[in-house]
Amino acid sequence: MKSYLALSLMLLACSSNDGGTPPAQAPDTGVTADNSIKLTMNVKVAPGTEVHRCQFIQLPKHADGEIFVGARSHNYTPGSHHFLVFRTDLTSIPAELSKQVGCFEGEGVMKHQRGYVHGGQTPTGAEEFPAGVAMAFKSEEVLLMQAHYVNPGKTELDATVNVAWKPIDKASVKHRAGVTNFYNPFIYVPAKSDAKARMSCPFSQDVTILGAGPHMHKRGVHYEAFIDEAGKPPAATPFYTTDDWEHPITYVGPMQLKAGTRVRFACHYKNTDDRTYIQGQSADNDEMCMFSAVYYPEMKLEENQCRTGMAQIGQGTLKCSDLSACMQACPERADASVFPPKISECVQKCAVDSCPSAMEKFMPQLFCLQSNCATECKPGAPEDGCRTCMGNKCLSQSAACLTHTCE
Repeated sequence: MKSYLALSLMLLACSSNDGGTPPAQAPDTGVTADNSIKLTMNVKVAPGTEVHRCQFIQLPKHADGEIFVGARSHNYTPGSHHFLVFRTDLTSIPAELSKQVGCFEGEGVMKHQRGYVHGGQTPTGAEEFPAGVAMAFKSEEVLLMQAHYVNPGKTELDATVNVAWKPIDKASVKHRAGVTNFYNPFIYVPAKSDAKARMSCPFSQDVTILGAGPHMHKRGVHYEAFIDEAGKPPAATPFYTTDDWEHPITYVGPMQLKAGTRVRFACHYKNTDDRTYIQGQSADNDEMCMFSAVYYPEMKLEENQCRTGMAQIGQGTLKCSDLSACMQACPERADASVFPPKISECVQKCAVDSCPSAMEKFMPQLFCLQSNCATECKPGAPEDGCRTCMGNKCLSQSAACLTHTCE
């Protein structure tokens, strides 16, 4: 069976500080004898450490201006938790970013990432897109490669990750493939309690899902995903479930969805500890709830990240204006300018305490403020300046939140 979605496409670097030694060598980007594009990354991992290492890489120049990948494979040496390859906002690699560095989602070099395109959590893997489908890259596009390694041994680990992409002729491509990263930024799991995180995201166009899967951390005990068709009651039966947070079996399509269809997914948690867990990167110290899919034709980045139409987060009673007031009272504000968003425990609890329809009105306001009024509305800034900017640049989004009522 073809695996269109390697397991760690669902993973964002999970856990831990970077305890690695200085970088070994930069990734090698070349073209092999069979015309495949090869990405190779070498990592030195000190004894008894867990590391996330990142390196910017640049694809070869192509006369057509684009490179279309129809098949891809990988292999890596023992000790890897996963590898990921991200798109970035760079058009070239500055000298100061040319070296391998420690990295953590939402910080440092990871602020340049603009969605992942390939990953793996098994030592070897290979996949081939259907005829006429390929993943498109710009000629000389700058990517970010990440390797997550664990070395429990007593000697230094000399690790290698190899990725090979097989280009196909542009004339044969009918559809460009994309990868969704539907990531719930609001999770609140109280101490000694069972809890749930849920989320709904839309597809703005007709798509075919080739493969899909979940991601939770170690408090996750059950996951379910539903397909809600536009104009119809919510689905009563999930199309996918798993109780395995660590090694879930992924869904393999194809599955055709009409424009306006929503994927609704929920993560169920059991917390036996004396502390609260919230959304975050650490598998030990935080939780996650995600739905990822490889599909075609490709949507925009903001749609892949569910920045438009995010809904059904809340499980309480706060309407949108009450939710805004709750979050404004928190010592730290949400930072949605990075992905995944950096959000304090107080803000996450406010979101979970909102009613199911509140977030769909709140998130457009938040993203508008982050894009247009970040300086005026940053913590500690005068409230008058924030209100003026909101009125000038985010009036419609703010009005929708102000007039919202819970259904």
